[in-house]
Amino acid sequence: MPQHSFKHNLEKLGAFVREEGLSTGENNRDSRFGRLQSDHHDQAIDELEFAVPHTMIAEGRDLKSQWDRMRKFADDVNSTGYEYRPYSQNSNSFAAGALRHAGLLGPGTALPEAFDHQIVFDPASGRTDSVSVPGFDRRLSNPLGEA
Repeated sequence: MPQHSFKHNLEKLGAFVREEGLSTGENNRDSRFGRLQSDHHDQAIDELEFAVPHTMIAEGRDLKSQWDRMRKFADDVNSTGYEYRPYSQNSNSFAAGALRHAGLLGPGTALPEAFDHQIVFDPASGRTDSVSVPGFDRRLSNPLGEA
């Protein structure tokens, strides 16, 4: 998630245009969204409500080692620091990196692979569709320590 959120959509739109349209990303400290942040917490799958479109990544009796690797990745991202860019380096980029770090993301051997579209199930409609997932196909880059 971004370090800074916006109360008004017009402010958010302005920050989006400034970051994705006017910035090359070379200056990695100019995002009005601030840093990309991870806030991981343990929550049992049966506590989650799948009321939103989603993709099942993995299921099994013991995924603790994968979860631990994802938490380690989250800690590393938080300590390294990356600029949040709303379209190109965002929570989707983080999610793909965490899944890759846990060995749960392709290419070729596991699904899903890192494409900018993913197949998701929508429980509200009962349909499965391809949806755009901006930034999922991008690796985190340009850490804040490198300016």
